[in-house]
Amino acid sequence: MSYLESPIKKVIVFDLDDTLYRELSFVESGLSAVAVHLESHSGVPAKVLYDFMLGELQRRGRGKIFDSLKIQFDISEITVRQMVSVYRNHSPRICLSKEVTSVLEYVGRACIYPLYLVTDGNARVQRSKINALGLGPLFKKTYCTRDFGLGAEKPSVTVFQQIATNEHVALSDIVYIGDDPKKDFHGLIKSGGNAIRIRTGRFREEVLLHDVRLLAEIEELTQLPSILLEM
Repeated sequence: MSYLESPIKKVIVFDLDDTLYRELSFVESGLSAVAVHLESHSGVPAKVLYDFMLGELQRRGRGKIFDSLKIQFDISEITVRQMVSVYRNHSPRICLSKEVTSVLEYVGRACIYPLYLVTDGNARVQRSKINALGLGPLFKKTYCTRDFGLGAEKPSVTVFQQIATNEHVALSDIVYIGDDPKKDFHGLIKSGGNAIRIRTGRFREEVLLHDVRLLAEIEELTQLPSILLEM
């Protein structure tokens, strides 16, 4: 049966960070770029700066890494805002795993569903990730929610409604694959859509809201094709 002959049309939408690749690899790439940039200004070897930032990341999270760096190494020539700019605008060294690439190619080819990507965050940063990962050819369209305004970030369904319009389907025909139980699912599901949770990255142990009913929860993306085929 061809796609056009199929009695039910489904649209598969993917999240980006910690769904298709390990987001921490982008963080590490950005911190490395900051360390290299600072070496010539501080006189401190980039590796020393990078190792310190990694330690701060592991101990305290992302919030105050650059502030701590300035204090630890008495860096006055570069502001925290400048460090953030280097971090956001660097060319990320990140990649898709072979397994994820295979899943995307298989779902798009064998499951005959149109594939979309929806991601929150700074649009320039997210596009740099999309380009670095080579995702463009694997999706019908990739969306950065902030292109529609800050209010369009998940759990808003603004972009999902745009996709439904594109495909001439209802939100109930959309299946979203994401990782963050705080925002990825409840907006879409309450509007009639569907979702599959992948338990990866920093949100893998987060508790799902009680009133959210998922199609499935998976531990890795390689489990996805069999679930989609059952639909």
